[in-house]
Amino acid sequence: QEQFFVTTYGANGYVMDESGALILARDCQYPCLTCGVDPASCLSCLQGDFSYLYGSKCVEACPNGFYEAGLSFSCEPCEE
Repeated sequence: QEQFFVTTYGANGYVMDESGALILARDCQYPCLTCGVDPASCLSCLQGDFSYLYGSKCVEACPNGFYEAGLSFSCEPCEE
């Protein structure tokens, strides 16, 4: 059984999906790089002022109790 992955690039040259699942390119609300069905529901963020994904929003800095995971550019909960 063969496996293959599809990588889709948007007009801006960014990869639209890296997980192997096909996501159709759609116009996302700034500052989302990729989004769900709702254009304001971010799955990943453009790099810049609002780089970190917190839930489905892109934020400038993670809230208290979360840290900025540099490689994934997401807000992860702090260990207690």
